[in-house]
Amino acid sequence: MKRVGYTIHVLNIDTSQFDGRPTSPELFDVVSRRYPRHTFSRISISQVVEYLEDELLSITALSGSLLGDRSDQEKLEALLGSVSSTTSRSDILASLRTRLIAQYAKDHTCDAILWGDTTSRLAEKTLGETAKGRGLSLPWLVSDGVSPFGIFFSHPLRDILRSEIKAYAEFMQPPLSELTASLPIKTHVSASAKGTTIDDLMNQYFGSVEENFPSIVANVVRTTGKLRPLVPSADNQTCIICGMPVDSAATIGQPETDRAKEDTISSVLKSGPASERLCNGCSISMK
Repeated sequence: MKRVGYTIHVLNIDTSQFDGRPTSPELFDVVSRRYPRHTFSRISISQVVEYLEDELLSITALSGSLLGDRSDQEKLEALLGSVSSTTSRSDILASLRTRLIAQYAKDHTCDAILWGDTTSRLAEKTLGETAKGRGLSLPWLVSDGVSPFGIFFSHPLRDILRSEIKAYAEFMQPPLSELTASLPIKTHVSASAKGTTIDDLMNQYFGSVEENFPSIVANVVRTTGKLRPLVPSADNQTCIICGMPVDSAATIGQPETDRAKEDTISSVLKSGPASERLCNGCSISMK
């Protein structure tokens, strides 16, 4: 067996109880048996509550959702239940997933996190995160480098399209296609349909663009790769939800005429100390 100078710890985060996405523990077991040299772990997204409960209390203590004798799953359900729209819930869940992965990697003394995002996925993330108010975080979300979590982020598939990955998996001997599971591209998603998220729309858009104009997809990622992250200073704070830096100079909020429509959580956040530690994207999602 050929020796290498590194070890790989594969982590699977189960979010099926919160986003309805199918999960396949059997497939995970098949992959782990095929690559016995690597370490494989599978945990629930609700485990993030163990790491962030003290920070999240500054938000959800308003409704007592993190107080009392409740399981981590019930506490996370309460947090997500306080968010109004489908896009916002999906956004918060994705942010917590990233934080859980980063914390898990640090707890297991990993040197870096290798994300499986292809060029197609990075292009979707670029436009999607910008639309959700997370443009400031793009240099860390789509580029290689040290993240705000203190661990290196790397995207080894950043120059490969989703269709190329699929073709490679089929041509390999033995084929890798039986070891892969991916959600189908949603080619006909209505922007006004109930339950449609910004990520769904981006997935549909770049799925069609990649088929006919793959160079456009690559150009989006290449251009985003030129962005430089915010230079941290002693005054910088990090968001209590996503963990990304908070830009104190950014204007966060709705027009004056709309503020009366905000719910109790949003109103308290904007006037209390928690509002000072919410980034623009999370502030929008929590309204």
